[in-house]
Amino acid sequence: MLLNSRVASLFGVLLLLISSLLWPPAAQQVHAAPAGVTPGTLSQVTSFGNNPSGLKMYIYVPRNLAANPALLVAVHYCSGSASAFYNGSYDYVAAAEQYGYIIVFPESTHSEYSNCFDVWSPQALTRGGGSDPVGIMSMVSWTQANYNIDSSRIYAMGVSSGAMMTNVLLAEYPDVFAAGAAFMGVPATCFATGSSTNFWNSQCSNGQISKTAQQWGDAARAMYPGYKGSYPRIQLWHGSTDSVLSYNNFAEEIKQWTNLHGVSTTPALTDSPKTNWTRTRYGSTTAQPPVEAISVQGAGHDMSLAGMPAYAIAFLGLNSSDGGSPAVPPAPTGLTATAGNASVSLSWAASPGAASYTVKRATTSGGPYTIVATGVTATSYTNTGLTNGTTYYYVVSASNSAGNSSNSAQASATPTGDGTSNGNLVVQYKAGDTNATDNQSRPHFNIKNNGTAPVNLSGLKLRYYFTKDGTADMNAWIDWAQIGSSNIQIAFGSHNGTNSDTYVELSFSSGAGSLAAGGQSGEIQLRMARSDWSNLNESNDYSYDPTKTAFADWNQVVLYQNGVPVWGTQP
Repeated sequence: MLLNSRVASLFGVLLLLISSLLWPPAAQQVHAAPAGVTPGTLSQVTSFGNNPSGLKMYIYVPRNLAANPALLVAVHYCSGSASAFYNGSYDYVAAAEQYGYIIVFPESTHSEYSNCFDVWSPQALTRGGGSDPVGIMSMVSWTQANYNIDSSRIYAMGVSSGAMMTNVLLAEYPDVFAAGAAFMGVPATCFATGSSTNFWNSQCSNGQISKTAQQWGDAARAMYPGYKGSYPRIQLWHGSTDSVLSYNNFAEEIKQWTNLHGVSTTPALTDSPKTNWTRTRYGSTTAQPPVEAISVQGAGHDMSLAGMPAYAIAFLGLNSSDGGSPAVPPAPTGLTATAGNASVSLSWAASPGAASYTVKRATTSGGPYTIVATGVTATSYTNTGLTNGTTYYYVVSASNSAGNSSNSAQASATPTGDGTSNGNLVVQYKAGDTNATDNQSRPHFNIKNNGTAPVNLSGLKLRYYFTKDGTADMNAWIDWAQIGSSNIQIAFGSHNGTNSDTYVELSFSSGAGSLAAGGQSGEIQLRMARSDWSNLNESNDYSYDPTKTAFADWNQVVLYQNGVPVWGTQP
């Protein structure tokens, strides 16, 4: 029996040796996922270590997990949640599948503080002091313990409250994070109140706190006393008309991070990668400088604009599976073509890692295509000077320093002279609720002005078409709007058309202001329900599209200007 046992043990060792030779650990898919974590879905982890403030942890592990994956910590906004941020972060999730990195989504449980993350208390602003940063770092440690994370490629990204936390994490744990991207944040320590229960610093939010670069740098260094190493790279974003976290905070962030990196506050490079964007780089002119700051003219407290995630992904260094040279970007997806008067407006989803796009056109389906525009840095393009009545077929490819992608799927449109689109005003739509049979409908909208002159919102009316599917009256509310819920009026009307017998119409008071040239309204969150709260059936609604979970141009929502249709096709 002893001999047999030894032989069996020896045989087992040989099997392990042979297995290691035949199946080297080149990809982590061969390892069993931790309990409760399903690759390709947002999964909750319920026990992850020290968590003094009771945060929740959610994780997205891609199906195509890299051998040594990077880790992105994605931190949501006030009133948000992990699932909402996940659903609104399609570009980051799609890139995770392409490049094999993991995303951790912390979730605030501070309902008494509007689910904001703690960036105000003394505990949160001291390394290891407690509160939310400690819980988030436990999530990072748990992920490192369960996956073969590349410790040199740990990043943070956040929006609003999450952007504030990104600043805090990078200043407090500079030895952990390699870089971060902060959308609409404030400098680390700016929101300090000296209290664990007073969560809002109005002086900071209103942009009334101004310090020298040295003072801001010293405030950040005091969060981790004695640290002598380098600080993470950071990309900062802010809208010039932000009324929630004042645009003044943008300049203060730049002061803080240029001081921490020991570089001049005078930009090494200034350019405009997209219309109304001003990008400044500090300390280097390369694609990954110590500090990069992007100001968006006319944008408010809304950083969901097309193209932003691709720039953040490239800056962080997530657009490769091993942190090396960027890979060729994937072909753009979601290409749509909308006919105008002698013009066609194109829109597509950003390709992770893309530096620019090439637009190609044909008059025969399937080509051959000719190039009509190169070096396009936006995710939209209007082709003008066309012949009304002729059908045009388009494809788009993406490019970066590694090469060119294949063509996108084809989209076509036939320009007409009927004035249904002036080529300037565009309606973007996303489904705030993708359950077509629950008792509420949540279409969200964004109106863009691609023209060269401002447009008064009070002259516009937006119509969303649907089937009422019953006799009960409809009720509607504006849950949130960047231009102010009180500036939007709601009315219902009857209609007889394809998949529609009713429309809801949004109109705007003078208090809504105007759309600047190149500007946008920002998100408008509409919610509808029957008066008896019975279930709806949105699956046959003309304007409903559950596949649009991020804002995209949608011509099945119609926009009128002074009574004339200027965008979309009425059913």
